Amino acid sequence: MFLVHDKMNYRTIKTEKESDLQSACNRLLDTNNIFYHHRERGSHEKRLAHDTGLPDLTIWHNRDTFFIELKKETGVIKKEQNEFMEQAISNGFQYNIIRNFHQFKILLDELKIVEY
Repeated sequence: MFLVHDKMNYRTIKTEKESDLQSACNRLLDTNNIFYHHRERGSHEKRLAHDTGLPDLTIWHNRDTFFIELKKETGVIKKEQNEFMEQAISNGFQYNIIRNFHQFKILLDELKIVEY
């Protein structure tokens, strides 16, 4: 379990699932009008062979592309995700693994996407 500070609602949210972290990150990106794409989660989702391993978030900012994989504190990177990460990095893209909302906010600040 990790804590998410929701700046919009000025409250702390206890999150136990990756989907909670994904929702909090999406809200922050939406609130700041950041151009991004997120992968839908859920057991109903049928993954295509070509999208296996893609990260949870892709952010485009100032002509740069950032890949972000969201994992809960105990989450493990799958083989396909690791392969994608290695390909992205070898092609000059930034790839980050984020395990809590605080890390996400720090990353956005460091990348000068959202400043705090």
